Amino acid sequence: MSKTYDVIVAGAGPVGLFLAGELALGGASVLVLERDAARGVESPFKVAPLGFRGVNTLTLECLSRRGLLDTVFPTDKANLNGMMKSRGGPGGKGGPGGKDGPPASTRLFKKTEGMQFGGHFAGMFFDANKLDLGRWKYRVNGPGMVPGPTTMATVEAVYGERATRLGVEILYSHTLTAIVAGSEEGSECVKVEATVTADDSTKTTKTTETTKTFCGRWLVGCDGGQSIIRRTAGFHVEGSDPKFTGYAMRCDITNGDKLTPGFTVTDGGLYVAGAFGDTVYLMDPDDGAFDRSQELTMEHLQTVLTRVTRVPEVKITALRVATSFTDRCRHATHYRRGRVLLAGDAAHTHATFGAQGMNLGMGDAMNLGWKLASVVRQEEVAATTNAATNGVTNGASNGASNAATNTVDTALLDTYDAERLPVAAQVLEMSRAQSMAFLPDVFGRSVRSLLQQTLDTVDGANLFMGLFWGLSQKYDLVPATDPAQKHPLVGLSAPDFVLDGKDENSADSVDSPRLNHHLATGHGLLVDLAEGVNASLRDLVAPASAYAGRVDYLAAPDVAAKRGLQAFLVRPDGIVAWAVDDRADINVDALKAELARWFAF
Repeated sequence: MSKTYDVIVAGAGPVGLFLAGELALGGASVLVLERDAARGVESPFKVAPLGFRGVNTLTLECLSRRGLLDTVFPTDKANLNGMMKSRGGPGGKGGPGGKDGPPASTRLFKKTEGMQFGGHFAGMFFDANKLDLGRWKYRVNGPGMVPGPTTMATVEAVYGERATRLGVEILYSHTLTAIVAGSEEGSECVKVEATVTADDSTKTTKTTETTKTFCGRWLVGCDGGQSIIRRTAGFHVEGSDPKFTGYAMRCDITNGDKLTPGFTVTDGGLYVAGAFGDTVYLMDPDDGAFDRSQELTMEHLQTVLTRVTRVPEVKITALRVATSFTDRCRHATHYRRGRVLLAGDAAHTHATFGAQGMNLGMGDAMNLGWKLASVVRQEEVAATTNAATNGVTNGASNGASNAATNTVDTALLDTYDAERLPVAAQVLEMSRAQSMAFLPDVFGRSVRSLLQQTLDTVDGANLFMGLFWGLSQKYDLVPATDPAQKHPLVGLSAPDFVLDGKDENSADSVDSPRLNHHLATGHGLLVDLAEGVNASLRDLVAPASAYAGRVDYLAAPDVAAKRGLQAFLVRPDGIVAWAVDDRADINVDALKAELARWFAF
């Protein structure tokens, strides 16, 4: 242990890697410890088909704001949303469900003929053609609008490359096993132990080499649903027990044509067949009774397959790979204890259906990264100041770190809990509701019937797309000055305005400069939509101001549809912190208060 990092991140999954990149973008030194070996031969659970993950609008916006959208969804690759056609979904017709549709990164939302897949709730599809963007006044059509799938392997590769490029150190085959010291409030650093295992390709198993100790000023657990960080740091967890054990497998079967393609609820549970040829998903309503620590045998899976499908003629003849999961819902009641924080599945776990897990974790990472980096910068300033003071008084800098720790204001970091806990609670609520709709009894059938009627309506489809796409997510940000003056845009994702005057709904606007492009630095952004430069706004964040290097100024007078806005302040995560309407007087004091609140360091 020769170096103290600003932040140690446990886990190199999508959330841990993206968070590491965000921290490094904000100037923090970051170490990522990952138990798995370095990437090479990909896990079958990270590549297609079992590695598919849905990416919602909020995550697409994150990627767009950091310049990663075209890397995760290359413009020269076919649209992956075509997978829905093979799943019995409403593919084709040239819409997002069609296998020959346009690439995801260049696709604007456009209504099509017939049914356009917009997602599903408990296996019941909702039609994207019913989407009414007018219900979300500040939503702008753009390349980050329409959800689509990617794979775990893709996002981990992209996020890992970005993190490395930004200076993050990633150590594979390092399993974090214990928090040795320093997790409590007021400590100088958190010491952790990690078991390092050999990765010898000539051996069939890894052999333990040694235990190492690492030190970081902050520790973030992104180590999954069985998080060691969460357990050892003493986070309190609450939630609900499972109704199902789920199974995902790639296998050869006989009489597969007797299975109904798509999502099918039977008297014995639910199954999804015909998804990717040899892939079958099962939901067994056993209240999570299956012991998931035991090996998944072909005999057990055959028993469940017959019980769930109610088609005894279907037999498994070869099993390539299989895994199990449950719909257990758990979440930590707080995401921070002293110098330890949680993000992603370490903070909240729920069923895999609905394509919400990775998106929820990405939201955590985007929200936490810039805030923790800001606190790190604050600590550095405090340490430097105290070291200089101590040097004058006694010629020594001993105790500077303690002094810095004791004077750091963590109010900004406290907003991570306040903003993300309600979002996770809503996702867990939706997960439980889907579990009830999957139940193969009269109660489950009644819930499904009512839900299907709701989804078939315009109001119902928009309700569920608002939830699943993330269009309706809004943080409850109370103004620092007068709460009564809260603008309706505050707390929402910033509109990705087209800056050159083109119609946001036209194909010509795809390659136009957009607001999101100006957030790639990880800085805040003060957007001025007025004709001509507003010097009173520009000067607040000018190079000679207190916010230089943390907040940029963007004059955007050519936006065609300004939604009645005159100016607004965007946080590094793309959330609007202050706004004023066109023709309204600008309350400069209110703007100054928000700048100080979010960008003091």
